[in-house]
Amino acid sequence: MLFHLYGERIAGLMQLVEEVAFHRLDERLAAWLVERGPHIALSHQAIAQELGSVREIVSRLLKQFEEHGWVRLGRGHVEVLDPVALINARLQPPA
Repeated sequence: MLFHLYGERIAGLMQLVEEVAFHRLDERLAAWLVERGPHIALSHQAIAQELGSVREIVSRLLKQFEEHGWVRLGRGHVEVLDPVALINARLQPPA
């Protein structure tokens, strides 16, 4: 039983490392929002921890998503408004 739990934790860690190493954060955030949506009752900090990032970057990306009309932000929650556009769109990298 204990080794099974360790195995699950290591598998989860390996998946996170792969996502961080090979996928852009905006893509990971969009996929995470669509998977968890349409109503997500978590803070930006909690979302950042789930994605292995920092709050400031997640907040900036969420604000860009909101400006595009893909999500609606509120205190302690995010509402996915357009999951199709969210998952298909890519944000332009900052200049």
